[in-house]
Amino acid sequence: MNWKKLIVLFALLAVAVWVVLYYMKSVVSPPQQLKFSNQHQASLHRDAARMAAQGLEEATADSLFSSTLHAASLFQAEGFIAPEEADDIVRLLAQGYVPYFVQTYRKTFANSVWSQRQLSFLRQRAKTLAGLKTQDDNTPMLSHELLQQVDSANLVLDKYDLAWKLCGNSRFETLPRAEATIKQCRELASTSPLSNCKALVDRLYSMREVLGKAHFNNVKSQVDKLDAYRYYDREFYMNTLVKRVYDAIKEYKQHADRVYGSSYSTQQLENRARDCYNMANDYYNSL
Repeated sequence: MNWKKLIVLFALLAVAVWVVLYYMKSVVSPPQQLKFSNQHQASLHRDAARMAAQGLEEATADSLFSSTLHAASLFQAEGFIAPEEADDIVRLLAQGYVPYFVQTYRKTFANSVWSQRQLSFLRQRAKTLAGLKTQDDNTPMLSHELLQQVDSANLVLDKYDLAWKLCGNSRFETLPRAEATIKQCRELASTSPLSNCKALVDRLYSMREVLGKAHFNNVKSQVDKLDAYRYYDREFYMNTLVKRVYDAIKEYKQHADRVYGSSYSTQQLENRARDCYNMANDYYNSL
């Protein structure tokens, strides 16, 4: 009887030990392998995918591009995502953003008033897109086709800058130079989409009159030099300076109407030049 009780006791003890071990293994002990998802990478990828899916408002796309690009750089710097993961996200983001950028600059260039603030935004955005390179081999993230679409904005902006640079130079240098400038201004004024910008077109077409006036003033300044005969020797004054002035008057009279569309009368300049010549001649003869 005692042996039977002992056997039963050992059996119960064994069952109790097995239950405790099983409980510890399945309930108390932590899982041996836990899989964690990278929330930073997932968040950035969702934003990039939103861009790639299209359908956003332009302002939303602009904001999302800036914020996601900044976050990708920040998260990589802090070690939350690897460089290759950052590149994949930025590539997807940029490829999805280019259509929005194209839509934005086309709307801007279609306006009759071009905002300098908007043009500055386009310049900076085009520079950012073109400058996106992979970190391992420094190759562009955008395809050749997408880069061409981005560069289309730069081509227009470069012509815009050239046009205003031409308009800013109102000084007369030579007649051929003035003719070339007027011709170039006309071509730019009729070039799309520059032809949409009213302020620029008006200024470009006004350059014909501006250079015409500058040319006349240049001739006038040449005549003014004849009044300073006391400061020149006779040979230079009579043989060089006088001829130079009369050639300048002659050139203006012959070409002004054709080149500038109108001309100022040179009669007073000719009379003054003649008077100066006579006074100079008397002065030199008196020496």
